[in-house]
Amino acid sequence: MPAATPAPLDRLYGACALLTAAGLVALGILAQRDPARAFRLVAEDGPLEWGQVLSLCAAAVLLACAAWRRRGPVGGLLLLAIAGLLFVVAEELSWGQRLLGLRTPDAVRALNRQREMTFHNLSLLHELRHAVPIVLAAWGCALCMRQARGRARSAPGGQAEFLRPAPALGFQLALIPVPYAAAALGLPAAWFAGTELHPHADWRLASETGESLFYFTAFLHALSLRARARSRPTAGPASR
Repeated sequence: MPAATPAPLDRLYGACALLTAAGLVALGILAQRDPARAFRLVAEDGPLEWGQVLSLCAAAVLLACAAWRRRGPVGGLLLLAIAGLLFVVAEELSWGQRLLGLRTPDAVRALNRQREMTFHNLSLLHELRHAVPIVLAAWGCALCMRQARGRARSAPGGQAEFLRPAPALGFQLALIPVPYAAAALGLPAAWFAGTELHPHADWRLASETGESLFYFTAFLHALSLRARARSRPTAGPASR
């Protein structure tokens, strides 16, 4: 049997995609009318950043529940994913540096764009991470086409099928690059022009919004994996 996603979750994903699109429009309007308030949403330790941490922590808990029921190679991959999520949480919180008031060593400050003890803000990695939304957009479009052709549930079962994102998540994934595309077109820069936030606030708004969408989508995918793990057969080692 294919590792199908329950219909209620498919409907939830569709609703989330619509709400996400509406949220992006609302954020764009806010950035145009009140740039300072829009920037406060994406500031360090701001609402969007804490939302990212909550999404990642919730996803890690859901994956742990799925790994408990799904042993073997898939369980091992889920454990690796949990470790990755917790690493990203630590990165988003700067490994507790701001909370504890720790000073960044001078050698690290010279290499880090935010002058913090994090890996993802190292100059080289900071530039490379903007390529991720492009890959996700292509992935999301492929999932949307798969769903439109009515082949979402026709693939054979197995480990790969268990881990495959639900086709309904393709719409959510396709929205992730939108903030980056807007910044590349110069729209936020035009909104922020003439304020004390220009010229860096546009990419800050884009990157934090894109990351928030990515982490929230990871949480939604973890919901699928948890539901599939609960519904799979459990009798005998062959089902593992």
